[in-house]
Amino acid sequence: MKKITLLLLLTAWAGIQQPLQAQKDSSWLQLSRFSVARQSVPSFTITGAQLSEMPYSDLGQAIGVWIGPALATGTNTMFVVDGIPVNDVNIYSIQDIDSITFLQTGPGQLAGLARSQQYMVLISTKRNTSGKWQWRAAGATAFVNRADSAAKAGLYHQYNLSVANGTDKLNYGASAGYTHDVFPQVELRGYEKQRPLRENRYRVNTWLEGAVLQHHRFRLDAAYVTQRHSDSYRIVGNGAYKYLDYNMLNKDRLLNLKADIRSSLGAGFSNRIIADFFHLRFGEESIGEIPGESVSLSRLDKKVRNWMVGERFGYDFHRKQQYFSASVDVRYRHIDYTGTGFSWVSTAGVNGAIVQTTWSTMRTKSLIATPTLAWGVQDLVDVQAGMLYSILKYQNQPKHFFPFASASLDLLHCIYRQSPVSLRLYASVAAANDFPETGWGRLTQPGKQASLLEQGQLNFFPGSFGYYSAFTLFNKNNNNTRFQGGVRLGMLKNSLLLDYVFDKSNILGGYYLSVPYNLPTWINTQSPYTRHRFALSVKADLGRINWISVLSAEVIRHRPEYKRGLYDPVEVKDFFTTAGFANRLTYNSWFGALDLVGAFNKASGVDKRNTIVLQQVHLGRKFTSKATAFEWYAFARTPFNNVNLPLADLRRYYGIGCTAAF
Repeated sequence: MKKITLLLLLTAWAGIQQPLQAQKDSSWLQLSRFSVARQSVPSFTITGAQLSEMPYSDLGQAIGVWIGPALATGTNTMFVVDGIPVNDVNIYSIQDIDSITFLQTGPGQLAGLARSQQYMVLISTKRNTSGKWQWRAAGATAFVNRADSAAKAGLYHQYNLSVANGTDKLNYGASAGYTHDVFPQVELRGYEKQRPLRENRYRVNTWLEGAVLQHHRFRLDAAYVTQRHSDSYRIVGNGAYKYLDYNMLNKDRLLNLKADIRSSLGAGFSNRIIADFFHLRFGEESIGEIPGESVSLSRLDKKVRNWMVGERFGYDFHRKQQYFSASVDVRYRHIDYTGTGFSWVSTAGVNGAIVQTTWSTMRTKSLIATPTLAWGVQDLVDVQAGMLYSILKYQNQPKHFFPFASASLDLLHCIYRQSPVSLRLYASVAAANDFPETGWGRLTQPGKQASLLEQGQLNFFPGSFGYYSAFTLFNKNNNNTRFQGGVRLGMLKNSLLLDYVFDKSNILGGYYLSVPYNLPTWINTQSPYTRHRFALSVKADLGRINWISVLSAEVIRHRPEYKRGLYDPVEVKDFFTTAGFANRLTYNSWFGALDLVGAFNKASGVDKRNTIVLQQVHLGRKFTSKATAFEWYAFARTPFNNVNLPLADLRRYYGIGCTAAF
């Protein structure tokens, strides 16, 4: 490992000797392992400000309406921040995010994602190059009406303070935040809440970015997050005991360090060095008591260390309207996990106590090279191909390389170069992989209902997208491929976009459902599915009126075969539809938003459920002076609320917020 690190440092130092200037091109999207031309993938971008007035505890709650309606969650979405994938995007504040780009199809989704991830989101953070200090303070508070618990009352708080300064040569800043929220919990018979499940999160971020010798740029990021969950409830006995009092306290501590060096080596060559260190420590302490009978105490401590170093060497050639690009990305990732446990039980009438200890560990390494080639003509055609090559054998995967390819073509521009309307076709195919790019070491989110699909007790979700742990059956005879195709119709200088995406997965493997489905434990032995996505995006700038709207829908058809244990195969037909309608409108100094989410399930073997929910609505006004900007807003949010689903998330938020920048 020392040799690999030394090689990367020497390559970076060699690049410093080239007296050329690195350039940043907004026509390219920086994915996890390579870059793609923005025109080669159907995507759309919103600003962080268009989400900042929507208070939330998990970014997955805010973006679902834009990309996957009820399907997108924090667990099945890969977030790439400033070109580097992150394990948990919630270490950032929405106040520090400049733009958010959603990818709908393409090689980035296929080659950069593991099998359980369906979406890719690119995030760019804010930079201050004005040469003046910029301060920003934001806060929101709300009453939370929890109709799902005896402890109905609750409060939501979210506060953020950030400061930044600098120029293009050197800029720096820091951000700190606090979040308090309460979460729903399913209450079974004989289950009594003593107080709601609460979360308190404290976060600090710092960054430093600058130029070296006019041709290199570097960026250093550090984040520290600590959060606590507390819970208390009573389980009423059925004759064996009167009741059981249970108290729980969880504490997470997370440290994330990043380094990024980008260089221009001249003659179209470039180089990039990245390093990422992610350390999460999770502690849980619980006390249970049956009055007069027994007392139990248990403690659990888990540690995850996930660090990565990588280098990307690239070449770009532009001539008139054509481009050619080639790159090789090499990354080494090392993940260590250790867990220790302690339990103590004392029973009345018995001398002494029962003490048990547990210990577990896991380690995995990966060294992956990703060569890619791309060629295209501006506004006409794009072709890209590459592969993920595993230099080290990962777990039980016999295959060492996973190829992928994509192409896009604008039919109308091929016929008439100056056509005001574009009609672009997309197609991409890739061999499925399950490399541990991200997903290790997320902040715990007990009780958090990020989507309707995580309501396991409702039997509301399609079998292929349940609350699962994915496993893979790789062998030489399996056709582990994913195919995506799509078409985009663009009009009025792409102010009006109509998208259709077809996603076909032919993967032999399965999902082990860890919560009740219809019957006891189910194992899905074969899980191909088809997904159809429709999206209509509108951007209108009419002087005083600015409006952005995205209407999206996904239809999933799935016919898995489940086995109850090793026998008794049963086929379940899924036909699941989800729709989202996101709107942002400004008129002079007034601004507002309206988000709706719908889910419609016609699956056989499960209950048929339909619901349309108001995800959020807010209204506010902005005031500006020479050096100060202030805005206030009022909001209401009912995340995935539905009276027909009594076990769903029935929280309702009613609150106010304000932001001041100077």
